[in-house]
Amino acid sequence: MKFCFFVSLLLFSTNSFAQSVDSARYALGVFGETNGMFSNNQNASVSTAGIQYNKQVKKYFGYKLMLGYAAYGDYPGYGVTYISGDTGRGKHPNMHMDLGMIGGGVTFERQFYRKLYFFAGFELRVGHGHGYIDTSVTTQYNIQRVDPVTGAVANGTYTTVQDKAGTKADITYAGFSPSFGLKLKLRRFCIGTEFLNYCTYRSIKPAQKSADALFDFDSANITQRLFVQYRF
Repeated sequence: MKFCFFVSLLLFSTNSFAQSVDSARYALGVFGETNGMFSNNQNASVSTAGIQYNKQVKKYFGYKLMLGYAAYGDYPGYGVTYISGDTGRGKHPNMHMDLGMIGGGVTFERQFYRKLYFFAGFELRVGHGHGYIDTSVTTQYNIQRVDPVTGAVANGTYTTVQDKAGTKADITYAGFSPSFGLKLKLRRFCIGTEFLNYCTYRSIKPAQKSADALFDFDSANITQRLFVQYRF
């Protein structure tokens, strides 16, 4: 978070970047993003694809609007573990949610070199959707293996994983994030990449059960976004 603020101040307080006249004030295109690379099994992952509209209001300042589809996945750690003799069994939920997403934000940009621009800003997005909470059951057995040639006995484990269909659930999601990135402005097209670090709120309500709400911020859970836009 502090790094994003530092980048913003660096971009907007220095006068060392060359400026050029650019008549294109609007841009419309597609984007795709994910934080699954960093989420692993410790954080929920959200992958999003959609369309994005940008308008440059002033030389350095503009805003953006987004509309997209997101896939939410969470694979929390083991919940309940049963031990019976030489058998261990663990259960944990496996969440898969699809939701529509809308959002918007403000952007500030500086020309770095010719058609290459740095930009930074803030954005807010919200979404709602549906999905399932399945259950994964992992079972481990202690077994002995006998070498058919030497007759030596070796202890080992045998693991099985079984996924059981679960209940339907609704999800409500909101995320706020600073962002920074780099884009290449061609005559009619713009190609860029952006990095975000969302503070998120999500509420998941299984059928006929109370909702489970969570507010989360993990500074290491970075979201990466790629976009291509037509400028006019």
